[in-house]
Amino acid sequence: MKWRGTPSEGKWRPRWSPRLAARAAAGAITLVLLGLAVYSITMDRRSSDSAVDAERAILVARSYAEIASMVDGLERDASSFIFEPTVERRDTFNRNVDLVMRRMDEVAQEGGSRDLALIDYLQRQYLPQLRGVQDFFDHVLAGEPYYGEIANQDTLAQLRAALEDPVRRRQEASLAAMQELRRSQQQRVLTTAGVFAGGIGLVVLLLLVQRHSANQIASAEAALVQLRRETTTDSLTGLGNHRAFQEALRRDSTNDAGALVMVDLDRFKEANDLRGHAEGDQILRAVGELLATIFPRRAYRIGGDEFAAFAPTYEEATTSAERLVLTLRERIPGITASAGVTGWDGDTPTCPSRATQHESGFDANLVSAQADAALRWAKREGRNHWVGYPDIADRVGGVASAKKSQAVRRLIQQETGVSTVFQPIWGLDGRLRAAEALSRFDPELGLGGPEEAFDIANQDGRSLELDRLCFETTIRNARALPNGVTLFINVSPSALIDQRFETARLVATARRHYRAPSSIVLEVTERADVPIDVLEERIRSLRDAGFGIALDDVGAGNAGLET
Repeated sequence: MKWRGTPSEGKWRPRWSPRLAARAAAGAITLVLLGLAVYSITMDRRSSDSAVDAERAILVARSYAEIASMVDGLERDASSFIFEPTVERRDTFNRNVDLVMRRMDEVAQEGGSRDLALIDYLQRQYLPQLRGVQDFFDHVLAGEPYYGEIANQDTLAQLRAALEDPVRRRQEASLAAMQELRRSQQQRVLTTAGVFAGGIGLVVLLLLVQRHSANQIASAEAALVQLRRETTTDSLTGLGNHRAFQEALRRDSTNDAGALVMVDLDRFKEANDLRGHAEGDQILRAVGELLATIFPRRAYRIGGDEFAAFAPTYEEATTSAERLVLTLRERIPGITASAGVTGWDGDTPTCPSRATQHESGFDANLVSAQADAALRWAKREGRNHWVGYPDIADRVGGVASAKKSQAVRRLIQQETGVSTVFQPIWGLDGRLRAAEALSRFDPELGLGGPEEAFDIANQDGRSLELDRLCFETTIRNARALPNGVTLFINVSPSALIDQRFETARLVATARRHYRAPSSIVLEVTERADVPIDVLEERIRSLRDAGFGIALDDVGAGNAGLET
């Protein structure tokens, strides 16, 4: 730098040299480049770390989904062994249990400390029960009784539910990682605008870095889309799975109108065991293709042989359900299906009212429960046809809440929570002549009483199972009564007309507890809307076996059993 004039002249002004300016500019550019390089390296490392986190989260989520699928396989293997106990089926179950445990160990290594703690908890919570099933199978094959604790369907359902949370958590982690990638990209864009004047080279460099980041984001988003497709699609049929169905149910139920069709293959388990699992899978795939044709992009597989689909209106749903039943019977020999249909529309009185929904908050489970009640009714009437909920709404007395239906289901599956009290019937001579059995349920189940429990069981198509449980509990407890006392037991007409009802089973239960059928009077309520011809046939069979028959609630009004 040089100065013009002399100090005495007071004209000292700096004079810039072009070389010096060039050096200063070069130095400034160098500093900018160095700062940009450091910034780019830092941001690139952050992007790489976020991409790695997203990939790891997706990988672990897939692993959890695989384990959940394996748990479904364990349930099928156990059902197959119960149907036909063989060494090969036991060994298959044992191998799959070991495979589930081994896959859990791999997830514990792949994931973080939280995954390690979860896997440790799941193994401690459920492995003993699975081992109990293995021991139970060994005792069955050896012909020995088994008194240990084993896993049941509720246990496996709890294990599957426990595996869904880490899948969701890992998806959230991958979303967070991608959001971090997006933030990094936005910061790079701002930096690019700030240093653009520093040179085209910097811009080119930043654009290259930005392209690299965009590729990382696109790759992570594609992986997330693929993960979501895998976690919401049934791998066998290509239809949406149960999780996708629940999301669609909540979404569609907010529309002004719509309809739901629930489908269940008739006696598929018997066909699957008879023809083999490979052909059973082919049948399920064929059913899936048919559903996808009749209900494009609106069909779901929600269970082993259970399906569901949505339609814009109730009328379209009934037409499609009838088409499905007829086409399936023609296309797949030996396989039929039953279907239940319901809809929601403010103008349809027998369907959920839109006004009521908005006042009390729409319960999507109500729609599902109505369709399921119609499906159970169709199967009870002989299968191979469809039933609309509006046609049976006045006969099922409304649909119970999902919580109470679950309580009745748990009561039947666990075979506990039922007790019996006996109301004595005295003779004029003061001697105990008879006793009427009254079933009572555990108050913790949240049921209003026996009448509500049986109403819910009737709606869900489980009257026979609940009747069997109460009958067996009563006969077992009646051993405390004196000899010669006649026992009065209520039976549900819905249970009597069930195709699975067996008179021989009631006789065997009575005799197993040292009580002759002739000492038992079965009380059939008159308040029932059931086919009289079928009921008469079952009552005749019970009389021939030695049971006494009596009518209960005679003259109560609205009687379905007219004499």
